[in-house]
Amino acid sequence: MFSAVAMLSVLVSSGVPASAGAATFWALGSLDEYPDRQFASSPLGISADGSTVVGESNFEGIFIPFLWTAAEGMIPLYTPGVGPSRGRGTAWDVSADGSVVVGNSESPYYEREAFRWDAVSGMVDLGVIDDDLTSSARAISNDGQHVFGYS
Repeated sequence: MFSAVAMLSVLVSSGVPASAGAATFWALGSLDEYPDRQFASSPLGISADGSTVVGESNFEGIFIPFLWTAAEGMIPLYTPGVGPSRGRGTAWDVSADGSVVVGNSESPYYEREAFRWDAVSGMVDLGVIDDDLTSSARAISNDGQHVFGYS
């Protein structure tokens, strides 16, 4: 189910310059777990070939990180076993092939912590530096091996 406000993202075919008129608009939709409620979704990162989009979906003031592909649609990136109440956060960037996502998750006490997500390991907290209370992973290298952010 798509929310009343459709999110659009420009996906450009691999190897074809956008100026050539090859851009395609996709309605990303929203998370479908609660069909009687509306989500507003924001795309924030896109893989090099345009096949994977990441961002945040706002569900009644709780931001949930998501990953979108044409095949699977929008899926939430929860911390395994804890669901949306602890799945707050934002997915900021994705590796070139779309297999690794980085961002930040938030506890119910609003402590923000950087994460790295992939299909095998799920969401893995990256911790903080020294005794800082917050961290956020904002970018990832094309190969998914290097994460950039702050603490």
